[in-house]
Amino acid sequence: MKKLGEYEIVRKIGQGAMGAVFEARMPVIGETVAIKVLAVADFPADEREELRKRFVREASLLWKINHPHVIGIHHVGAVDGVPYFVMEYLPTTLKNKMGFAEETRRAKVRMEEREVVRIATCLLSALECLHDAGGVHRDVKPENILFTKQDEPKLADFGIAKWCDRNIKTQTGFAMGTTDYMAPEQCDAGKADCRADIYAVGIVVYEMLTGLHPFRTRFQDPSTLRPDIKKGWDDLFRKATEPSAQNRFQSAGEMALALESLVASKRKPGDIETITLGKTGVRMEFAYIPPGEFIMGSPDSEEGSFDRERPRHRVKIEKGFHMQTTPVTQGQWEAVMGSNPSRFKNCGKDCPVEIVSWDDAKEFIEALNKLSGKKRFRLPTEAEWEYACRAGTTTAVYNGNMEILGERNAPILDSIAWYGGNSGVDYDGGYDSSGWDEKQYEHSKAGVHPVGRKLPNSWGLYDMIGNVLEWVEDDWHENYNGAPPDGSAWVDSPRSAGRVLRGGCWVGRAGGCRSAFRFRFEPGDCGDCVGLRLAALF
Repeated sequence: MKKLGEYEIVRKIGQGAMGAVFEARMPVIGETVAIKVLAVADFPADEREELRKRFVREASLLWKINHPHVIGIHHVGAVDGVPYFVMEYLPTTLKNKMGFAEETRRAKVRMEEREVVRIATCLLSALECLHDAGGVHRDVKPENILFTKQDEPKLADFGIAKWCDRNIKTQTGFAMGTTDYMAPEQCDAGKADCRADIYAVGIVVYEMLTGLHPFRTRFQDPSTLRPDIKKGWDDLFRKATEPSAQNRFQSAGEMALALESLVASKRKPGDIETITLGKTGVRMEFAYIPPGEFIMGSPDSEEGSFDRERPRHRVKIEKGFHMQTTPVTQGQWEAVMGSNPSRFKNCGKDCPVEIVSWDDAKEFIEALNKLSGKKRFRLPTEAEWEYACRAGTTTAVYNGNMEILGERNAPILDSIAWYGGNSGVDYDGGYDSSGWDEKQYEHSKAGVHPVGRKLPNSWGLYDMIGNVLEWVEDDWHENYNGAPPDGSAWVDSPRSAGRVLRGGCWVGRAGGCRSAFRFRFEPGDCGDCVGLRLAALF
């Protein structure tokens, strides 16, 4: 076959039970794609209709899921009665990435724990989406895990996936799947729910860690084969592959949390996680913030402080999290939302996004979570923000105390913050620049500055003080009486009470650029000095 419709066939790249997959070209734009073709003629006449239905169901399933870690589908069609669908072309599989031998299932490569967690949690995110829609994959294995050029994993081959609530006919005693990855109940005439996929992911995790299939030779715990990894992997593998489905992880999300907790204890403050925003190439960095305790708020003696920053109180952050190393930039906002609301576009896409309300921030987070395929991003709580800003310090700012503080200047700020004393604007003592006319905005290079140009705190966070004020999750309260001691969001007020901003800004007084400084805005309001920074769980 040299051509299929408008597509030029290059070569066969795979053969499955229901048909073949080909590498092909789209002549009009010269792009390479993969085409899955149902080999109708290879089956008895009385089975062909059922196979067509199953083939169309796979295409429909891929189309509906639209998940960043599920292979994308471009087109569905038929030529001379032969159905096919066109997918993105991803030539790298986990099997060839690790160098698996066909017969022994032994691999040449063993992956590091963090990489195993990254790949497995991406797959579990895709499976969770499938399971929530009422489907089960039933054939998770290294051959069906593909990788993009950016090394992002994608789940493929949904040819034997089923809907839990539909009656899909199979031959009596015929188990659908690949034996090495099939749960015990799946071997019983294909009876399987989402926990069968969890079993298969457990096998794949074992292989990525050890380079071996757990049951092809005498079984040994992962930590026996890899003394450098945590013993917690042993318990995770055993729970994922329990013979009884009732004793396994009961959801993909539950297993993902268990995986993430395995590497969390190995993280050090400031360790960086990086994400790439879709196909844009725009990146975001997040620093690990460890669990711990701190005293929140400012003492009466702190220069420039307010009563709204008191009473001081002890807060215990029980779980580590990640904080974006900089405010969200104009380029990052545009990569997610497709537009840039900022007044200071002329200052460059590395500058913080501004003119952003609390409501806008929530819309951005919702879009980013959808893009990433996992609900991992959010606004930090007010306590998390201050804890991350202080990075273990107790002084007014994270590089010391403001011993010299004027209305406009505090020399200690110059190395860590853009504020009214050094940002290059005509200081008016306010928190917005509403008095500027349009010509001043159009020609001004003053105002916000590119992120990351000042010194970070000891946990690798830049611009926590100055540049733009940053939204947090909490409702506004006039003081800290009754504030939660666990660092959770304080959200018990009506919308009219307002929301909290932290961190000072480029037109702010020096006294407003302190670790404890807090300010109030309405959730629908925005300003030239208001942006956001994200918290995340990896």
